[in-house]
Amino acid sequence: MAVRIACMDVSGKHYLTCLWPGLPEMWFRGQLAALPAALTFAVALNFLLVARFLYPEWLTPLLVKIACWVALGVWLWCVAKSVMRLPEIVSPRAASDQPDRFAEAHGQYLRGHWVEAEALLADCLEIEPRDPPAMLLLAGVYRHTGRLAAAAGVLDQLERLERGDFWWLELQDERRRWQRFADAANEGAQASGDEEAASGDEEASNASEADEATLADGEATPADETAGSEQSAPSAESAPSVESAPSVESAASDGPESQANASSPAQASAAIDSAIESSQGEATDRAFAADMAADWSELGERGV
Repeated sequence: MAVRIACMDVSGKHYLTCLWPGLPEMWFRGQLAALPAALTFAVALNFLLVARFLYPEWLTPLLVKIACWVALGVWLWCVAKSVMRLPEIVSPRAASDQPDRFAEAHGQYLRGHWVEAEALLADCLEIEPRDPPAMLLLAGVYRHTGRLAAAAGVLDQLERLERGDFWWLELQDERRRWQRFADAANEGAQASGDEEAASGDEEASNASEADEATLADGEATPADETAGSEQSAPSAESAPSVESAPSVESAASDGPESQANASSPAQASAAIDSAIESSQGEATDRAFAADMAADWSELGERGV
């Protein structure tokens, strides 16, 4: 790691990028804010070359000379500014007044102190937001704390950096570690889902058993009521026999034979029928005797 950081120190070839305004910021930092300055310099340079050498009749020579001197002055000022800022652009942590906390953050990471390591890495990335070592350690902190989506986002951002090519092996190793953590998290989530499903099935089965028991109790109650009504039915049927007892007694009072046969309903009914027939026969005999007496009295009156 120290060797790769040393390779990114400012050297003579890095100063060559200062000859084009805006190029150092775009080349080493990837800052799109420097793109307008680079495009403006390219357009101005091409316009002056065309107006001076290809079509000098467009402008008077005096205006062309003034434009060339103004453009030269602006270019020299931009080059001087880029040279002064180049160490900060190439290695911001080395040129910053704040202390470099990356070594301390790396120590906290190795000890497993994820909160302290994340805070120190945040300080490092505040100085240099596109630092590959700090981004790799931050992705590791996110991975160990279960923030896999944030870790994947940091790795994707590092992969898009032009300086990320120097850290390709480390980036691939971190991706493999991230994949192992992601697989373990998915397995844990699937296992918890299976447990929840099993508990839900068990609760559903318990609820169904309770419902079946409730239904069984509900069915038993009507059966008991039916049994009670069936048991009370003989009493209701026996009521007429009790009510018919006076008829049996009245039938028994008509004769000794009826009293002897009054032990059962059928015998009582037979006794009642015989008593009615005997009473009807006596009434008929009395009527016949009355008619005969009337006839004899009429014959006596006639003197027969």
